[in-house]
Amino acid sequence: MAPGKREVCQGSCVSRERLERAEAHLQGRDPEAMAELFKLLSSPARLRILMGLEAGELCVCELAALVGLSMPATSQHLKQLRQMGLVTLTNQGKMAFYSLGPGVSVVELEALCARILRASLEEGGP
Repeated sequence: MAPGKREVCQGSCVSRERLERAEAHLQGRDPEAMAELFKLLSSPARLRILMGLEAGELCVCELAALVGLSMPATSQHLKQLRQMGLVTLTNQGKMAFYSLGPGVSVVELEALCARILRASLEEGGP
């Protein structure tokens, strides 16, 4: 949108057809879960963990060293990532190893971010 230009509706212009089409488009989708995922991905530490796991399985102490956090702090991040299915845990004796969850692709996340940023810049965003 051009600087100084405002979005203003002049009166009530609700189109039942457009509204029903938009409501149908929302069916079976979960914007709350998507918002939680984006919130989870907003942490640079969690993104570093995911990017590190692209190279393969790592234990908690390796991940803590990678992201520069304590093991308890790293474990909290891993717990959140595991709850969303982004990482999987494998216990081997006293060791806990993490890997990317099934179907998780950090490369695809980066590509999505790049497309969004490019579109934002083309529209005059930040």
